[in-house]
Amino acid sequence: MDYKVTKLEEMNTWTEIDESDLPPGAQSLLGMWVHLIKNLETREHKFRSHWVVQGDKQKTDLSLSDTFALVSRITSLWILPALVTIRSMRIFAWDIDSAYLHGKIQHNIFMEFPNGYKIPGKVGKLNKGLYGLPEAAQVWHKDLKDKLKSLRFIRLGSDTGVFLKTSKRGFTVIDTYINDSMGICSSEEESRLKAGIQSSTK
Repeated sequence: MDYKVTKLEEMNTWTEIDESDLPPGAQSLLGMWVHLIKNLETREHKFRSHWVVQGDKQKTDLSLSDTFALVSRITSLWILPALVTIRSMRIFAWDIDSAYLHGKIQHNIFMEFPNGYKIPGKVGKLNKGLYGLPEAAQVWHKDLKDKLKSLRFIRLGSDTGVFLKTSKRGFTVIDTYINDSMGICSSEEESRLKAGIQSSTK
């Protein structure tokens, strides 16, 4: 949990403010620790902890009745491996670490600090999306879309979860599934592409 709280602070997830400075009528959301064990099938256990804010208790003028999590069409997942085989391309996948923490919150949301790390008289004003917020996946996707656009990718009109980049060397396709992605490209483009993506998502 120490690692996770340090990560949250390093990514400027919140701004510490005095509880007395909360706007009139503003609420301070509670949260809880969620602990996960990954790779159970391989027995190479990886332990993960997430601080999840209780976004379902959020009171706001925004419409939060519908949540958002972008996934590509299943047909895209079928087509990409076929193109790899036909054109002898490379296929790659990556998982963005703490993906939701890259999305920027544009309105006031306040939260209590995580259990075990509370500061008397202080609360946090959220700057980034956290797990549990209804809008977290949407602001994360906007951040990813903007970063891919800066790398000269365009989003397909036929599938908004798929991004395409063309060049003299060929083409690169990235398929997104919430905070996981896979893609195909020529072997010459692979290292350059990964370096660009990793530098933009630090």
